[in-house]
Amino acid sequence: MLTVTGANSTVKGGITNDASVLTLTEFNADMDQGITVCVKASTQAYNATLMGTYYGARLDSEPYTAFNTMSFNGAGNATSTELDISGNDPDINVELTYQVENNGQLTLGGSVLGAISLDGSVVIYANTDSSGDLALGVLVSRNKL
Repeated sequence: MLTVTGANSTVKGGITNDASVLTLTEFNADMDQGITVCVKASTQAYNATLMGTYYGARLDSEPYTAFNTMSFNGAGNATSTELDISGNDPDINVELTYQVENNGQLTLGGSVLGAISLDGSVVIYANTDSSGDLALGVLVSRNKL
């Protein structure tokens, strides 16, 4: 377990053995509650770092949650399918583009920002565009489980 103590709060979470993925949660009843997911920045990532099918979870401001898959082709195209959601009518076979920068920063569909882990096994992303749904998602490679 990992504990980080600041001047006004304490957060707890976990970190992988190789320190490439970090999770933290704020749980103090007197403060805002939230979660943080981080991946260590890469120096040699590119579109082909994301290849294959990933399983994940998404928390959306509509509000709903989803268990989904996202398949990356290694060349900048992906397909997303919601397998189970808390709302109505899951999105199936949604096609989108992606771009991975060498530092691991990810752009999905032109506007959703995220990052990938050093080995490409974990993807985190957030939609922070206030004109749309706010969302946080985490994907884990099925090929590297």
